[in-house]
Amino acid sequence: MTNAVISASAIDLQGISRAAFELIVSAEVTSEAFEASALADLARRAIRRDDRLRL
Repeated sequence: MTNAVISASAIDLQGISRAAFELIVSAEVTSEAFEASALADLARRAIRRDDRLRL
């Protein structure tokens, strides 16, 4: 059983469907992953730029 399944069954969904809950959770996880990826890409670009300036 995954954490998402445990979380969904352990909380009161306050009238929303399980599908809606899972959609919200997946969107939050995806956006966090995207943000982390974008920040890592920005850091890599800054490092490359800094390396070029030193040459």
